[in-house]
Amino acid sequence: MKFLFLTLLVLHGFIHLMGFSKAFGLAEIKELQLPISRMAGVFWALSFAGFILTSVLYFQERNFWWLAAFVSVAISQFLIFYTWQDAKYGSLANGIILLVALSAMFAFLFEKSFKEDVIAIENKMATLCSEPIPLDKARIEKLPSEIQDYLLVSQSMDKPVPLSVHAFLEGKMRSKNSDWFDFTAEQYNFHPLSARLFFMKGKLRNIPFSGYHKYLDGKASMDIRLLGIFPISKASGADMFQAETVTFFNELCLFMPGALADENIRWDKGENEGELTGYFENENTRVSARLFFNENGELVNFISEDRIEVNSNQKLPFLTPVTSYKNFNGLRLMSEGEAIWQYDDGPFAYGKIKLKKLETRY
Repeated sequence: MKFLFLTLLVLHGFIHLMGFSKAFGLAEIKELQLPISRMAGVFWALSFAGFILTSVLYFQERNFWWLAAFVSVAISQFLIFYTWQDAKYGSLANGIILLVALSAMFAFLFEKSFKEDVIAIENKMATLCSEPIPLDKARIEKLPSEIQDYLLVSQSMDKPVPLSVHAFLEGKMRSKNSDWFDFTAEQYNFHPLSARLFFMKGKLRNIPFSGYHKYLDGKASMDIRLLGIFPISKASGADMFQAETVTFFNELCLFMPGALADENIRWDKGENEGELTGYFENENTRVSARLFFNENGELVNFISEDRIEVNSNQKLPFLTPVTSYKNFNGLRLMSEGEAIWQYDDGPFAYGKIKLKKLETRY
């Protein structure tokens, strides 16, 4: 689809050279029977340049490519109205380009709301945070041995507890009645403010969509839009907040191990060695999860029965097994894992996730 649209931009742009050539007598253009002045010829050339610029910006995936498209279409359509008899069919190409540009603009504005929320939280964090204190043995001596080992293995010791992480993810997702689709995502997690902002992009049957999960100020919402305009799925309310609280606790464990030393998180020893139950509370919503560690001290699974699967509105066991670890800016963290719902008829992996990059702020 991207190649086809790029081809349309280039071909439509070069067609405008016909008007320029006729205006300056550079070629005999039989398709254009009406006279074209040299002034109009300059605008035909400008439209050509505009569409070529648009194609370059679109190919480079620049965020503002649609601005160039709007200007180019406006000039082109004015010229088409001026020579309607000869060029009226160019309106079809302009219409297609305009629709794609509009969807890109709405997707940009949707993502812009995510980035504005990030800036607002970062400004708030700047007023709340005190001088960071590195984790030392004295601060973790009362924690379960499994957490102490995990803090050592993740190389979180002798570093302050992170105030935030900025993660870049990629992977595959699906629902129970659909095929896998690829996605990329950018997210921020803030501690101790307990906020999570997650923005993803993907394609459903080659049609772009974007989704924004917002967990902030005691509220949670999910908003997924096709082409950045048309709502596919929306959710909010108490059930959504509980689900996102589990997700936030999960990502504290995976992306911010140092935060597990927080005195507000309570731990119970599990039935087996290498197993713990953790309890996390935010805004009077309390969730729990069982954490499983291997002999190397690495967290290998997180299972919670407090997360609601919003599509079916069922409370199901939620699992995030970790399959590999890598170093990210001095921390050893999960690099690949899965997200699984445990249905009555068996486990269903709905997400395969890779952590590509992680920036930590202390």
